[in-house]
Amino acid sequence: MYFLGIDAGASATQWVLHDGNEIVARGTAGPIDGHISRPESRTRMQSTLMQIASECKSDVTAITIGLTGIAETDKERAETLQIIGGIFPGATLELLSDIHLAYRVHFGRKTGVLLYAGTGAVACTKINDELVRVGGWGYLLGDEGAGYWIGREAIRALMIYVDRSEKPAPGSLEDDVAKTIEGSTWADVKQFVYGNNRSEIAALAQIVFGHQSQESAIKILESAAKHLAELVNRVDEITGDISLPVTFTGGTSRGEGPLNNYLMQHLAGRITISHRDIAEGAALLAKEASSQG
Repeated sequence: MYFLGIDAGASATQWVLHDGNEIVARGTAGPIDGHISRPESRTRMQSTLMQIASECKSDVTAITIGLTGIAETDKERAETLQIIGGIFPGATLELLSDIHLAYRVHFGRKTGVLLYAGTGAVACTKINDELVRVGGWGYLLGDEGAGYWIGREAIRALMIYVDRSEKPAPGSLEDDVAKTIEGSTWADVKQFVYGNNRSEIAALAQIVFGHQSQESAIKILESAAKHLAELVNRVDEITGDISLPVTFTGGTSRGEGPLNNYLMQHLAGRITISHRDIAEGAALLAKEASSQG
């Protein structure tokens, strides 16, 4: 029997195939989101899942998938399950939000605060066995402090030079952003921002982390950390408990430096930074669900 765990995000999808004893395959595929009412999202989901199925090269017994932008209506949820089931026929399916999956992987049946920052940002906890979320509003309404927001702030730093018709210093954050977007004019910036998927903007966060000793990068990362800490503060206000352990995870948590340092100071004694493989955890959840019948 084979158990597949999928951690599907707006920037990339991680997957792990487990045979009950060990991992037999793993990989990275394209982004997936749950907005299947949009033709491009539906097509992307189908093509990415088909890629994963072809790379598994085995009949999958059970799947646990965490999906960003998971369907809110019963109709969309049923359609999502139908798409997955059509690509993995015969497999038992468990469909969760990406945040719910991350919480279960890190806390199991215990209670804590999950601070998750990938392309977007959200904090959550369990109250009376129900997952309570703060933030996670999407890049148009929120997600401050996460990958897309950091990447956008890097572009805004470049825009100061664009407005002045000046070139940034060679080797600077702004210079490397200009090189990545292949230009430093307003026309170049517009083409990059409005001609690409938001995952391309989120990817610029890595440039910011790569310049974390530069003043403009420090400003961006410390501001990101303050936004993320505020999510935890809002969870604390809801629960009335400031002693719950906090786990910080997601792609943004992997950038050591000003961001993580600020969070460690602000949430001293409570926070743990986790690089646990959520897709691997999902595969083990699929195995557990299968064993329980």
